[in-house]
Amino acid sequence: MFLFADSEITADALPEILAQMHRSFHATQQMVEKNQICGCTACIGAGGLKIKVVAHYGQALVRTIRRVHELTGECVIVAHRMLKNDVPIPEYALLSEEVARMARPEMKCRLVPSRLNLESFGEVQVSYLDLKSLAGEIPPATTAPWLLRYIAYVWHGVQAIPYRLGLKKPLEQFRNVPALP
Repeated sequence: MFLFADSEITADALPEILAQMHRSFHATQQMVEKNQICGCTACIGAGGLKIKVVAHYGQALVRTIRRVHELTGECVIVAHRMLKNDVPIPEYALLSEEVARMARPEMKCRLVPSRLNLESFGEVQVSYLDLKSLAGEIPPATTAPWLLRYIAYVWHGVQAIPYRLGLKKPLEQFRNVPALP
């Protein structure tokens, strides 16, 4: 997922934003696991997902092509290339030098400095942060009432009928995503 924010968000807010993202991600993940009604590979594998955040600061442009808005510019390319890294922990926030420089002192002391070699940009200074240690414990998820889970199961089955009968093909609404055979 690609998110961006305007310049009104300050670096002071970054630790709480990162911690809340981590807690929300794992709370939702636990809720999905605990209330799982589907046996597909994606739903079963949801429990193994990890959250990784890349934060970079810079100017970007929004261009519109056929009513589709797209964020573009050098800073967007840098952020995407930062995703290819060798951070040794499973869940992290990887901060560019620009973002790390703006961090509050209590966050700076938790940052681990590193370097990345980014294609077309060369070697850049980055820092990473263990999200788990920043966010703390995740409250345990609750199980939904059996009637609600049953209704969701039935609804899921009803929605699958056109696909099982061959009346609809999976992913046909995503014209730019090739369907697997």
